[in-house]
Amino acid sequence: MSLFKDFFIALSNHTYLNKIAKKMGPQMGANRVVAGNTIHQLIETIQYLNDYNISVTVDSLGEFVSTREESIKAKEEILEIIDAIYNNNVKAHMSVKISQLGSEFDLNLAYENMREILLKADKNGKMPINIDTEKYDSLSKIQHIIDRLKGEFKNVGTVIQAYLYEADDLIDKYPDITFETSERCL
Repeated sequence: MSLFKDFFIALSNHTYLNKIAKKMGPQMGANRVVAGNTIHQLIETIQYLNDYNISVTVDSLGEFVSTREESIKAKEEILEIIDAIYNNNVKAHMSVKISQLGSEFDLNLAYENMREILLKADKNGKMPINIDTEKYDSLSKIQHIIDRLKGEFKNVGTVIQAYLYEADDLIDKYPDITFETSERCL
């Protein structure tokens, strides 16, 4: 099973295949698990789930960011979503990938983007923001940013990917911040 999992994780990290997936994903059934392609659709979906007493974690897709402009655009989209969640009074919070904020090419830019997101979320009802641990080769960058932010913000947490060998160690390392565990479905 490990070889199978490793194969699909490697495919998920392939830039060209990700571009194709972004383009073809909705036609291949991704819309069944995507809450919406617009903020309006997202809020409608969250409200529908809230009506059934289900709180929502929103993950703005887009971890394959390679320029400063793309990272700022991703940050601005996340800020818009935070405002929409707050202004529409729905029960939801955000999960953010540091890579979509620029960590793969500028760790300080990613930190500044994440800090701005946390400030906005704090201002908008102290909304929790989880930092997704993503993939193994980005783990040290993610921990670096979490370590810088956790003393300043109380609304920061992390999502620990269950398939990471270090998952238990990460949970032990960050006992004072909120976190969720998740398992990637392959």
